[in-house]
Order: sequence, then structure tokens, then C-alpha cells
Amino acid sequence: MELNLSENIREMRKARGITQTELAQSLSVTPQSVSRWETGQAYPDVVLLPRIAKYFDVTLDELMLGLESSLTIYRKEFAEASKAVHSENTLENRKRVCDILEVLTREKPREYMVLYFTNLLVMKNEYDNVSESRLDDLREQLCEMLNQLPVGVRCVSLVNIIRNEDEDKLDIWKSFCSEGYAFTTWDDYLLQRYAWNEDTEKWSRVRQNATYQLVSKLINLLSEESRGACGNMQSCFLPNPSEYYRSCLQVINAFSKSENDLLLPLRIQIEFGLARALFMEGEKEEGFSCLERTQKYIESLWKAREGAPLLGSSPFMDTLSCEVHDDEAVICMLNVWKYDSCLEFDAVRDDPRFIKFFDYVNGLFPNTRGFVTVKDGKDIPYDESEFARLVDIANGELEKKNGTYMTQAVVFRTAKGSIYKTVISDTQADVESDLLLKEMRQSGDTHIESVVCCWEGGCVDMPSYELRQKLISLDRRNKDAAVLLQGLDRYIVKELEKLLPPKNKS
Repeated sequence: MELNLSENIREMRKARGITQTELAQSLSVTPQSVSRWETGQAYPDVVLLPRIAKYFDVTLDELMLGLESSLTIYRKEFAEASKAVHSENTLENRKRVCDILEVLTREKPREYMVLYFTNLLVMKNEYDNVSESRLDDLREQLCEMLNQLPVGVRCVSLVNIIRNEDEDKLDIWKSFCSEGYAFTTWDDYLLQRYAWNEDTEKWSRVRQNATYQLVSKLINLLSEESRGACGNMQSCFLPNPSEYYRSCLQVINAFSKSENDLLLPLRIQIEFGLARALFMEGEKEEGFSCLERTQKYIESLWKAREGAPLLGSSPFMDTLSCEVHDDEAVICMLNVWKYDSCLEFDAVRDDPRFIKFFDYVNGLFPNTRGFVTVKDGKDIPYDESEFARLVDIANGELEKKNGTYMTQAVVFRTAKGSIYKTVISDTQADVESDLLLKEMRQSGDTHIESVVCCWEGGCVDMPSYELRQKLISLDRRNKDAAVLLQGLDRYIVKELEKLLPPKNKS
């Protein structure tokens, strides 16, 4: 490799747009010294080389060989080594490729780290010649790098990583799955992997699961997500609510040949939503027909708790099945239970059919209330659970403030075990939450495991939609709905499960 120090110093200086005098002042040498370096009449003292490299923000190799020269040499060597692997895939040739990629990764990690990692995986699978500790170190570096990459670059990188990764390590990369881009679900990455590896059985199973997830997302888009950020509004705020729900039923029927199949929980949600929309539009009789079907579907779901799994009934999902455990049943019923207070029902509230339906639904969970409250600890039996602990902290913060009913205390517990808390008033929500997130970011403690929000009036709830979006921006691992709903939803499900009637042993 030819040294080009004189020429490199001159070209880097010119690229910066500085004079020899300015460079000399930065390095505490004379302009004459810089001039002699650039003409090759003299060389910098060896102790100056690291300072010069740091000034130009280059490595020593790049300073000595040229900004592109060293990389160009290694790239050519990589191309030659890759050709050797294709012609004769030996351990020696494969190792040569990995050694060159290791150097390139140090110089240009964003360009070469994924390639280096995947080549190591290939060498490990073919020759069992790579230590797990070496791979684990790279996994950790890749996770840090992926968090900083633009979404498009991250998606492409993930395809190559997941395609080659060990099966038991795949979950490491799941949190980096970006929605709303070329690849929208984790299943899409797995489909790429199993198609590449020609694993037909796993590919088919994942494809059917992906179909189910897409149907669920489309249902939510039509009936719920179309309301935008107004997540706490009822169906009456949709532009044409009954048309949305009718479209949902058409989607379900396109992927379902039986009313009691895998899509049964979605049927309950949509049939009940259509009933509410019809009552709002004055179509009472059709609305009661929907309520009648809703009850029939709920009865089928409750029977499924006895142990018979729900199966896919169409060629799109015929390999899928799910057992209806208590938590799945409760989660489904959260879309119906205690909705009798919704304003859509004002016109039919005294109708015996309305009373009969909600007597049945609310009778599934006796002795419960429509809102979970925690004032003075009376409504949440205190135990050592994480949720109860966070609620206790939140109520303690509220007691310190003299807020209005719009005042809320938000408490986070992070993966590192740290507790962050703040009290937000309706007029200071943006300022207070931004200060909290800034503190978390500065301490490098952004991965949230539990979150709870308590209001001055005593209600347990989730933080506002805007704050939850900020949490996702804070750390992509926070985007998982399971993380952001560990407070209210998990608590309700747990408490209602205790109230479920015992299953029929016969």
C-alpha cells in the first residue's frame, strides 16, 4: 500500500476550505511546517499524526493512505475474496471474506456491519467456526445502529439479518419491525426468511397468520382507526358509522365460512358496533337484530372457553386455531361490557330487548363497575403487583398537588428498574411531559416496561394519545401495544378473570 501523506494533507485541507496558516494554528506548528508537509520536503512528527487525523475527522489509515484509498483497497480485496468463495466455498476463503468485512465494518459500520454479521452466520452454519460471544457482541452493536438508521434503511437491513439469523435469536429483532413502510408486520420479514430458505411448512403457517393479522388491521381501520387520534370517542363520530361496520362484515365474510370460527371475536366487535351505529341512525329494529346476533356470538365464545379451539374456516386460514382462554374472552368483552351508558342507546334505553341484552352481558361479570377507581385504595385490593405499586406512587403524587379534575399523574417503570413520575395539568401537558422524556433520554433510560396514569378524580387510565406517541418516538421498543397497555387493560383483564363463573367440568 502506497503512502500518500503529503498529498492527503493537502487535499483534506483544501476540502475544508482552510489555509495553511489556519491549519498550522490549529496544530500549534508554523505555516512553514505545513507547507513542507504538503510538498513532501518533510513529514509531521509521529506524535502529531493522531492530532491531524482527529482534526480532519479521519482514521490514521485514511490519513496515511487517503480518505478513499484504504477503503478502495479493502473493497477490491473483498470482491476478490467473494469470487473465491463462489468458486470454492472453503473455510479458508470464507474466513478471508469475514476478516476483510471486519476491517470494513470498523471503517464504515453502517455500510458493512450487516454484511459482516450475516457472513459470520453463514460461516458458523457451514463450518461451526464462529463463537457465540463474537456474534452476541455484533448483535448488540447492530441493535444500537438500527435505532439510529432511517426507517427505509432499517427495513432493508432487517431483511438480510432475519434471513440469516439463528431461529432461536429471531425475537431480538422483532422490536425493530417498522409499521407503515414496505414491510408492515413481523410476519412479512418471516415470510422473506422462509421463502429464501425454502422452508415451505413454516412459510405457509406464517402466511396464514399474516393474513389473519391483515384482516384484523383492516377491521380496526374501518371501524376504529378511521377516527384518527380521537381514540376515546364512540362510533357515532364516524362519518357514516353503519357503512363502516357493514364494510367490516364484508371483509370478515370474505375470509370466513363459519360464524363460529377464528374470527368470532371480531364478529362480536363489529356486530355490536353496527348495532350502536344503527340505533344512532334511528334504525331500531335492525339494531336489535344486530344485538341478538351479538349475544348469540358471545354465547358461542363463552362455550369455547370450555376447551374446544376456534378454527380457521377458509383456505386462507385453515391451518390456524386458537384456544379461548379467560384472558382472550375478557379482552373481547371489553368492547361490549359496560357500554350500556353510551349515548347511542339513549333512544332505546327503556326497551326490554335492550335491558335483556345488557343484563346478559353485564351478568357475565357480576359485582363490577364500569370504571376502575383507586381513591384511597378502596377499589383496587392492594397487593404486591407492579400495577398496584405504580398506582400507589401516582396517587401519592396527586395528593401533593391541588389540581383540577383534569390533573393526572403519570408513572413509568423502565427496563432498568427506574421509576419516573410527573403530574400533568391540562394547561401544562406538553411542557411537563417533554421535560420528563428529556430526563429519560439524557440518562439513556428510555425503554418502558410499565406505565400508568391516575386522574385527580380517581380514575385509572392510560396517558393521552399525544403522550403515548411521544413514548414511541422516545424509543422504538415502546411501540409495542402490550407495553403501553400494561397498566389499565392488564389490570382489568386480571380482575375480571377472577369474577368469571367456573367452567363447566361436565
